[in-house]
Amino acid sequence: ELDKFAGTEAKLSDLQEIVNATYENSGQLICTTNGDLDRISQKWKDEDMAGTIMSRFSRCGAGYQIEFD
Repeated sequence: ELDKFAGTEAKLSDLQEIVNATYENSGQLICTTNGDLDRISQKWKDEDMAGTIMSRFSRCGAGYQIEFD
């Protein structure tokens, strides 16, 4: 759950490495969140890093986003 951890610089760097390696090797990564990009950016206190990580999920062409009201 991406919105559950405090996004320190070290944790976000590690997460970005995992996401990038998964993306580059056509792997699969399953993540959930209760918030949108704005909420995650606030939680992580790093809008650029949050945007970079989250864009990997949506730009790969195989990412899915399901929202429940």
